[in-house]
Amino acid sequence: MNHLLSSLKEVCEKYPLQEKILIVPGYGQGHELCESLARSGTKWVNLHPGTAAGLAHQIAGEYLAEKEITLLTGLLTTAVVEEVFQHLEEQKALRYFIRESSSPGLIRAIASSINELRYCGVVAKALPPDSFVSKDKGHDMAALLKAYEQYLEDYKYIDTPGLLTLALNLLSSKKSALGTDTVYLLPSFLQLSPLEDQLIKSLAQDRLIVIHPDPVYGLAGPGIKPQYFLPENAAAPASDVERLPWLYQVGQSPEPVGDGSLSCFHSYGLTNEAREILRRVMAGGTPLDSVTVAYTNSGYIPVFYTLARRLGLNMTFEEGIPGSLTGPGRVLQGLVDWIRNDYSVSVLKVLLLSGDVRLQREKDTILTSAAAARVLSRSGIGWGRDRYVLLQRMSETLKEKAAEEFDEEGGDSRRERYLSQSALAEQLYNAINPLLSNLPVMDNQGKISFRELTAGLAYILSEITRPFSEIDAAALKGLINDLVQAGQFASFNLETDEALERVENIRQGCFFNFNVPRDKHNPNQG
Repeated sequence: MNHLLSSLKEVCEKYPLQEKILIVPGYGQGHELCESLARSGTKWVNLHPGTAAGLAHQIAGEYLAEKEITLLTGLLTTAVVEEVFQHLEEQKALRYFIRESSSPGLIRAIASSINELRYCGVVAKALPPDSFVSKDKGHDMAALLKAYEQYLEDYKYIDTPGLLTLALNLLSSKKSALGTDTVYLLPSFLQLSPLEDQLIKSLAQDRLIVIHPDPVYGLAGPGIKPQYFLPENAAAPASDVERLPWLYQVGQSPEPVGDGSLSCFHSYGLTNEAREILRRVMAGGTPLDSVTVAYTNSGYIPVFYTLARRLGLNMTFEEGIPGSLTGPGRVLQGLVDWIRNDYSVSVLKVLLLSGDVRLQREKDTILTSAAAARVLSRSGIGWGRDRYVLLQRMSETLKEKAAEEFDEEGGDSRRERYLSQSALAEQLYNAINPLLSNLPVMDNQGKISFRELTAGLAYILSEITRPFSEIDAAALKGLINDLVQAGQFASFNLETDEALERVENIRQGCFFNFNVPRDKHNPNQG
């Protein structure tokens, strides 16, 4: 048992019945630690993982509900920053951040800076412009922060730093409190913002226990000098896997034990690495729920996800499945490509034949994707949203041809064929026309409303996406919600390519996992 788990075991034995809250960066990691503790043979009760934001929501949740204040998270705070930036830009109130064109990268950087300032408890009135190297930059940051604070207040929103501040204020005024005998466990390696640290210390007071993991020899943590040698009173590793703390100090590592608990291999490329891992797991007969794969970047997720689906393995991911790998994510990308390519028929056919789309029902029949693709091929549309009316004309022309076959020899079969093709063309027009009518048209400056675009795409996703799994269902719900919320704060128009790029960023930034533990006290948890 490693030092972190043995420390948890000691706390559970010392406080068997008291509530114990393990502070973690995310609920998935917390539940994994609790399960590992149980698998090690330690019996425990009343041990719960918690995040600083989750604890703040427990304290302030009732207040938020009473005042009808809505909690904003990640993507939505960036949208608010962009909204206030646009207003200040229109008023020519900015000196340093002057753009010649729309720049989402600049907005994300400013949003990140505002977030960091607020996590440190900095407010606009306490941010002197001359504290920056450039006074103009300081002036703009103070103005943006003030406008951001005012927007949240005016529209009754609160972000996570604001939630932490509110919880601290409620605690200090004795208007809210959690259990007075609760023990709080804080891993020493956890990096907390000043507000998070202040909240946890205010809650725990003298009931805060700092628990330490095994050292990683030769590797320094933030503000911590690296440890290079095994302390004299420390026990020698009993297995090879216990030699892992010397990964960055191999020359000083103890002698191998040779118990087979640790093996090393290398492969060329992510896919080969993932394949070899799965081969070894399956060859050893190890249950998947006893296996954890640690990886260095999220690029491994699509590789493992694809292999797991191909092999029929039930694999879960702490970060969740990227939206781009789900059916709804593929449909959204297909719609973006369709709009970007001026509503090209060839792009629409690819989307229809992907298997992720279902066309609307009409008179208890469904127009199949293959039939729709054939009709589009013969329609002569090519591209352009205004040209899809040709489907209607195609239907009328086929009806006229059918009428001409009444007196012709062998005309019955041709008439039936024309009528059938006419019905397909009309049905396809009736399916596509609502999609087009829900997408914004460019104004005389060549721009479109981002709010109308996101609302339209959300509607289309809900109408045509065919979810095949629980992940797809969760992704569909999440993408629709994110699209609607992202557009909710945008009162500005953008060039089409810029607007579509932002939709792609929404899709790429979404991760979904229906079976990852969530905080029951925080309904806004993403």
